[in-house]
Parts: sequence; structure tokens; C-alpha cells
Amino acid sequence: MIRFTSWLLLFCTLGILTACGGGGGSSAGSSEAPKPSDKKTLTSIQINIKQATTFGNIKHDIAAGFTQSYDAVGYYSDGATQVITDDVTWQVDNEALAVITNGKVEGLKSGVVMITASKGNVISPKTRLRITDAVPLSISIDLKAHEMLQGQKQDISLTATLSDDSVSRVTDGVTWITSAGIEVSGGKVVAMQAGSATLTGSYRGLSSSIDLVVKPAVLENLKIEVKSNEINLPKGLTKKITVKGIYSNDESKDLSDEVTLVIDDESIAHLNKQGELVAIKEGNTRVHAEYLSIQSPSIPVVVTAETLKKLVISADESINKGLSTQIHITGEFTDGKQGPFTGEVNWFVKSIFGNGSEILTVVQGQATAIGKGSVEVWAQADDVTSESIWINVEDEKLQKLILTVDTSNIIPNQTTNYKVMGQYSDNTEVNLTRNGLIISDSENVKVDLIHGEIVGKHPGHATVTASMGDISSDPITITVTKAKLTNLLIDVNNFRLHPKQTFSPNVYAYYDRENTPRNVNTMVTWYSDNASIITVDDNNLVAKSPGRTTVWCTLDGIESDHVELEVTDAIPTDLDITPKNTVTKAGYSVLYKAVATYSDNSTKDVTNQVEWKSSDIEKASFIGNTLHTQNAGRVTIHATFGTLTDNASLTISDAKLVALFINPKEGSIAVGQTYTVTGIASNSSYQNFDIDVNKFNWKSANEKVLALTSPGKFKAMSEGYSKITAIEKTGSKVKSSRHFTVGHKALNDILINATSFKLISGTSMKLSATGIYTDGTNDDISGQVEWSSNSEAITIDKDSIAHAQDDSTSSNTEISAKLGDIDNTATFNISNSEEK
Repeated sequence: MIRFTSWLLLFCTLGILTACGGGGGSSAGSSEAPKPSDKKTLTSIQINIKQATTFGNIKHDIAAGFTQSYDAVGYYSDGATQVITDDVTWQVDNEALAVITNGKVEGLKSGVVMITASKGNVISPKTRLRITDAVPLSISIDLKAHEMLQGQKQDISLTATLSDDSVSRVTDGVTWITSAGIEVSGGKVVAMQAGSATLTGSYRGLSSSIDLVVKPAVLENLKIEVKSNEINLPKGLTKKITVKGIYSNDESKDLSDEVTLVIDDESIAHLNKQGELVAIKEGNTRVHAEYLSIQSPSIPVVVTAETLKKLVISADESINKGLSTQIHITGEFTDGKQGPFTGEVNWFVKSIFGNGSEILTVVQGQATAIGKGSVEVWAQADDVTSESIWINVEDEKLQKLILTVDTSNIIPNQTTNYKVMGQYSDNTEVNLTRNGLIISDSENVKVDLIHGEIVGKHPGHATVTASMGDISSDPITITVTKAKLTNLLIDVNNFRLHPKQTFSPNVYAYYDRENTPRNVNTMVTWYSDNASIITVDDNNLVAKSPGRTTVWCTLDGIESDHVELEVTDAIPTDLDITPKNTVTKAGYSVLYKAVATYSDNSTKDVTNQVEWKSSDIEKASFIGNTLHTQNAGRVTIHATFGTLTDNASLTISDAKLVALFINPKEGSIAVGQTYTVTGIASNSSYQNFDIDVNKFNWKSANEKVLALTSPGKFKAMSEGYSKITAIEKTGSKVKSSRHFTVGHKALNDILINATSFKLISGTSMKLSATGIYTDGTNDDISGQVEWSSNSEAITIDKDSIAHAQDDSTSSNTEISAKLGDIDNTATFNISNSEEK
């Protein structure tokens, strides 16, 4: 029996080796790898025992009523292997003795069967299985541990001892009987609740029982679940903290709603009513969980600065070509704050055909319609992108113009604002003040028209109208009334005169509704209270003899205040200037004063009558009696009054530059224009002064838009944006920047053209105007300018034709051409026809 079994084992071993290594056609010592074919094919099938169920004297045999499982392994033409148990067809040669399903054989009667697996035309070698008539004599329960924790699972099975002294693992046909607290399912016993339990297994009339003890699972640890070793949260955000309980049976349970969370510093982060962690301010703290006297390890909490969370975009859905609309962006931050974000994002415009810049351009949120169509617009800042919106650009259809003015009654030189509103076919209103052309009656010279303003010139009436294309507004009549004189002011600096001295003080007239007084020296009538002291000669004051008297003047019925003047024989004998010797810092200004002493021992402030000079204008120079210092050093101050002189000294020390402000307000210039940067610098002496452009290094962020031509001077080369920066050349590196927008070319000058600048009375001449633009180009703008004449001797009609009146005498007349804020004047000579 032993000899037979040994030969049987040897035969099986050889069969397995043959199936694994044979049939390939290559020698055992070959090192060549299988050559891959165009298509992988199955070449052979090998049957292997999946798991032996019977153990004892006859290995791998099974008794009737027991089962044995096999696997099928496929071998392929590319050298690969694969388990194909479920893909093959299983067969036994005698189904009266055994049946097989998916590799699992069940013995029915004693005998020997041959098992094969096939797929297509590939069939495995036969595997022999012997089925015995041995019967189970006893069974036992296989269980590793008889003590379990609540919730634990462990494998359970039955082993049967057979009549042929073999033993077999029983997997099918077992009935399990359990007491309260345990369950058996899927080959595992599960401890449900604490206590003692009994487990009984029954098989083919045999039974076996064991006792189990189920102990309760105990909470051992708490753990805060985080992806990294810390909780990192921007200010304003919240986070739900998950806490797991770790039990003695190695199971975990979510205890987030039962634990108490403790934060070391609640000024940095705290818990809200929902139990969420809320980031309050930047900083570091720690958090831990407590439950049933157990405390989790603490976790670092790092609160960072608030971050942008969301961008909300809004704008008009449609816009007429040539107009602009503002796109608004609101930024929402992690701390809940919201605010405008329009100028801080990158803009993107796209049409269904690709780049939408030919339809709409967006600059700092200002969308300008260029061509008809629809575009998708969105914005991005950092890693946050807004939703996109669609803007439709339509052809504008202006239906009506509405012209309004702040007031229709003004005086000469007074300004009133006007507004032009356009009503479109889509019921929208657009402010066209900068787009609408304002015209007046062809022969009107009562007002000046500037974009947005009407300025009174001469008393009378003027009719103004707004016009765009063939659309005109209702006319408005502007009435210019003569200004009412309210006060006369005599400005006298010299109250002392000498005999025979002629004196003509400045007189300023104040008019109703005018903020600036007018100089009316030549228009007033003078009076003297004592003609023997001061007399009036050809409307000038003439000193006659020593003494004191009062003088005054009148204009249009208004009398000025009376001013006392003195006539004296005394002559200046001495001059004294202050301060004498002083020290200041470069960039500061010093105010000087001069006092003259006369032969009668009287004194007089002659500050505004002396001539002030500096010995070194590179270090300091005068404007009036104010000395402006530029560079460190020592200068001498000279004052001259007639034949009298006086001197003073000034020491100038250095002051370090600490701040620089170049043109603080951002601005726009037109293509072709040259811009000279100005600014104010502050030094360590708290003094502000105009900057010297040569003491700074200048830079343009985009030379294609703004090109540096000389220190502090830039030329606009093309439309776009650039930042101008000035950096001090010394070691302080003080700097300042300004952003510029370069727009379309602008009108820079107007040239008046004519065949001759001489006109004969009663004749006419065609005029023309050439516009000179900032980019160096020019264009005929004769039909766009406003023509005017400073004399009624020449009138100009709407066709730019100048007419010299029949009764005109020989004279010179100025003709002006104006468009917007730009104007120019040419002088025309009028002569009679008889003159040669």
C-alpha cells in the first residue's frame, strides 16, 4: 500500500511537471523569451487543486458526500498565464459518481473519475479523483479563540473524522445553532454582545458544541482625523472636525457629535453652534478632543490670511457699437467680506469664432464696443475665475437727443454746464455730452462752446443745439446779461509820494456771479480830496506838495473806499534787509523783507520795490522776495533800492530725499503726444519741492506704448498701458510710479489757411482749417471748427466763407478757429478797394 501510494505521487508530480514545462517545443536550457504574436492565443490548460479538503492516508481523495475545488490555469502564446476557472467547461467522465460546477466537484458514489477543463479546442490533461465510501464518524468545530471582544469576527469551520482514518474539512451542509450574543455567517462567527454563548455545529446527524465568552469592546483612544499633521484654514472659513474612537477590538467609530473639542486660543479660532471650527484671525493654536476621560493628541491649527474665494461678475447684457459700459466685479473673501474688485483682475474676451477683441475690448472693467456681435467675458484673479457672461454688441439706433443746461441765464465769462442725453431704440438713455456736437446760430458770438460747458462772452442771446448725424435736439436760448458791478478795490502798495511823482494805483472791480475780480485801471474816474496836495491829471494821480489827503475812484455809479496818501520831500537814506545771516536746508525757501529809512527818520516797507539778487543762482534764486534754494553751499543776498544797497548771507545745508510723488493722479494721453513728468519730492527736513528730472532714473514698463525720449519725458507710441517709474540716482533708491493710458490720437493744433490774409471791403473769401494731431498726422477740419471774429467787420458763415462788410474801414481783424479745447487765431487786414 505504501509502495503504491509512492508511485501514485510520483506519477502525479511528473504529470504536473510535464504540463507546466512540456509541449512548448523548446529545450529546458533555452534562454529565449517567447516571441509575441500579433494576437495572444491560449496554448494549454493546467488543472490545480484549489485547496485540499481531505487529509490523511489517502491525500486528495474525497468521500462520497464531500467536495473538492479546482482551479484552471491558462497558458498563452506570449508566455503569460491567467486563472480561467470561470471561463472553461468542466467535465467528469462519470456523472453517476461525481458532478462538477465551476471547478467544484461533489462526490456521489465511490469510484474513480477523470476531470478535464476545456476552452475551444484546448483541453487540459485529465486529473484523477478517487471517491471513497468512507463515512464521517465524528465532527469537531475549528475555532482559533474561545474569547472574543464585542464586534470581533473570526473564521469558523467543521472537521469530520472519516471511517478510513482520514479527516476532511466540511464546508457545505453544516447547520449552526447559536445562543444569544453570537452569529455565524459566511464562514465567520461574529460576537454581537457581551456575555457567555454556546455554539453548536450539526452535520449528517453528528454534532459538536463549544462555549464562547464575549467581552465588551472598550474605548482606548481618540483620534482627530486630518489629511496632514495640522489643520490649515484661511481666516473666515469653517471646518467640520471628525473625531474617531479607537476600541479594544481594533474597530473605530465616528464620535464627532459626542466628543468635546477644546481650543487653546479661542481668539484665533473657535467653535460655532454647529460644532464647526471657525478661523477668526491669523495665528497658531491647537485643538484636542475629550470624551469619557480620554483625551486625543492635540493637533496644530494654523489660521492664515483671508483669501479670495469667489468673483461675481455683472454688466449690461447689450451695448451699442462705439459706446462703453462698466463691467463690475465683486470679490468675496473667506472671511465673508465683499468689495469691488474690478481693477484688480485679468479680463478675458472670447467670441464663438475665437478672439473677441474685434467686437469688445475691456480695460480695467471698462468695456468698449467696437464691432457688432456677441462675446463671452470673464475675469480671473489668482486662482479664482468668475462665471462668464455674454455681452451683445448691437448697431446703435439713436432716436432722440435731449439737451439740458444748468442755467440759461449767465453773464460774460460765467460758465454753465450742459448735458446731452441720447435716447435709443431699445429705450436706453446714454450720456453723449462728449459725443454730441453742439452748434449755435451761425452768426452768434455771444457764447463760447467747450465740451460740457457754455461760457458767456458778450451780452445778448444765443441759441444752441445738440446734433449727431441727422438727429438734433430742441434748441435752447442762452441769455448773456451784463455783469453787475458790486465793489471797487484800490490796491496801493506805496502810500508815500514825492512832489511831481505820477501815480496810477491798481483798481479791481468785483461783479455779481463772478469769482475773479477784473482789473479796471483804465476805466475808473479818480478824485482827490485836496487838489493842492494830490491832483488828477489825465486820470492819473500827480503829487503836488507835501501833505496828506485821500483819493478814491468811481465806475458805473460805484464808489471805492477812500485811501489816504502822503506827499513828502523826504528821501530814502538807508536800506535794511532781513534776515541778515541765516541757515536753511536745500529745497527750503526763505522770505526776505526790505525796509527803507528816510531823511525825516520815517521808515517804509519797500520789499516789493527793491531788486533782489542771489550771488549763485545754481544754489538759490529769487522769485519776487522769496529765495528758493536748490543745492547746498553759501550765497550772498543783494538788495538794491535806487542808489541804496544792502547784503545778507545764507548757508544752505543738504537735506536727504525721503519721498517722491510723481503726478499722483493717473492720467490718459493720446498717441503721438509727448508727456513731461512733474512731481514733488520730500526731504528729511519735511520740505516739499519740485523734482529735478535729471536726478532720477526713468523707466517705462512698456516701451512700445510709452517710450523714454529724455529724462522725465515720454512719447506715446501706441494705444495701451504702461507704468512710468522714477528712481533716485543716489543710494536712497526712493522711487515713485504712475500708470498711463494711451488712447486714440487727439487734436493738438489748428492751422488757419486762406488764399490771402488781406480782404477788400465788400468781398468774400473761402477759409479752411487743418487739424494737426498728436501722432503727427493732419486732416481737413474746416466743416468741424467754430469760426469767430473779434470784429463785426468780418463775419464767417457755416460754409467757412469770410465776408468783409461794405462799409469796413482799413483795420486788422482776428479770426479764430476752435474745435473742442483747441483754437488758433490769424490776423486779416481789411482795406478799401481804392487802397493799393
